Amino acid sequence: MPDKANEPLPKAPELSEATQAIARGRELVKDAQRLREQADRQIEEVQATIEQSDRVLDRSQQLLGDRKRE
Repeated sequence: MPDKANEPLPKAPELSEATQAIARGRELVKDAQRLREQADRQIEEVQATIEQSDRVLDRSQQLLGDRKRE
């Protein structure tokens, strides 16, 4: 019968793997935050474009309305 006291212990996962996983997770969070900020800026730009287009459309309708009355 083998002596279990002399057997090597099972290999535990290396801490460097956990450290690398945590570092990668932090990178992913930073990437996600950066992408969210980019999306927010793009949404603001689209909203500004829509507002500008709305003003142009209103002005165009005013001008067309004035021409119909002439």
